[in-house]
Amino acid sequence: MKEAFGLKVPQNLQDIVQPSRCGLIVYGMQVGIVPQISSGPEVRTRCVTLVETARQSGMRIFHTRHFFLPTEAAGVGQLRRAMVWQRKEELQETKCFIPQGSPAFQIVPELEPREGEVVIDKITMSAFEWTFLNLAMRDAGIDSYLIAGIALEIGI
Repeated sequence: MKEAFGLKVPQNLQDIVQPSRCGLIVYGMQVGIVPQISSGPEVRTRCVTLVETARQSGMRIFHTRHFFLPTEAAGVGQLRRAMVWQRKEELQETKCFIPQGSPAFQIVPELEPREGEVVIDKITMSAFEWTFLNLAMRDAGIDSYLIAGIALEIGI
């Protein structure tokens, strides 16, 4: 790593992925989400390997869990998503897809967060917008992150 003007400038991947400055975000690995995609079992297996490696290195680990508000309390964004995901034409035909605290809401058992790992519960698609993830990472001096899981193209 090179230094100039009070800054440390990484030169390669090893400079960037330092456990003290890099976090791991495990996104959407929930009981109600993993089975929805054909490659779910493979993604789960790869995430287990990555999480174990991150744990051994002492890297900070953040898990995300998505849930839906009860349909009657949901807003425009959640209702629209419910119609699309559930393939319904009418709002009244939708139901609360993943209720908070339900079995579908839980992280798959193989990736169960351990003490010291952070779980971020969210109703938005983004792991960063309207959650505390960004603040928690910045406050811990994390300036890079690895991300793994399902639906990354939607949630990050």
